[in-house]
Amino acid sequence: MPNFTLLLYVTTKLCCFQSKPGEVEEAVKHAIDVGYRQFDCARFYENEAEIGKAIREKIQEGVVKREDLFITSKLWCTNMRPDLVEPTLKSSLADLGLEYLDLYLIHWPCAFKEGNGLLPEDTNNPGKVLFSDVDYVDTWKAMEDVHKKGLAKSVGISNFNERQVTRLLENAKVVPVVNQVQIVVRYAVYYKKNGLSSKRVTSGDFKKTKNNHRPWAKPSDPILIEEPIIKEIAAKYGKTPAQVIFR
Repeated sequence: MPNFTLLLYVTTKLCCFQSKPGEVEEAVKHAIDVGYRQFDCARFYENEAEIGKAIREKIQEGVVKREDLFITSKLWCTNMRPDLVEPTLKSSLADLGLEYLDLYLIHWPCAFKEGNGLLPEDTNNPGKVLFSDVDYVDTWKAMEDVHKKGLAKSVGISNFNERQVTRLLENAKVVPVVNQVQIVVRYAVYYKKNGLSSKRVTSGDFKKTKNNHRPWAKPSDPILIEEPIIKEIAAKYGKTPAQVIFR
């Protein structure tokens, strides 16, 4: 078993999850104007076409060149069957108006039933997601193929734990360049116990302050920026709760 460590990179990156229609385009354009160059996208976010429109406009204006930008997208769980990887990537490229991605990730290490929406439900058991038997190791082989073809300059993973990373490394020809994970205050102990990257895979720092907007979240899940202890620390140092959490 490798000696797993957690390596972080902290960059100025705009995450486009749950951005509302009509808002994300303006957000991306403004972000580019003020200096953002990394954009974290995903098929699951359902807004890549609007993001692509904003990017093309800024390139046409001469504000940035394509090579100035680092665009990430992710393969959603319903498209993990190997024969679906390349068509799904090309669909994202078409929406974004790009010829290649700088980074393409497997969004989660589990596959959902294909062809039944983003969150396919069991009609006999509402709320229960239908899974597929696709192995993420087989998905990774298809990821290596799109990387070889130049459709994605780099390929990686997201939300994998230590055991899953280890198994993938044992079967991979191309080592994932990053394991993008969500890092928030309450998850610190979990990450320490379970390890989300190895010494061979960098772990992306993807922090969130809220968690009540995720489709899988429970109504009782806490919102960190409203936590009394976070507010107390923020007041003590003259900062906002969000600034304390991101620090």
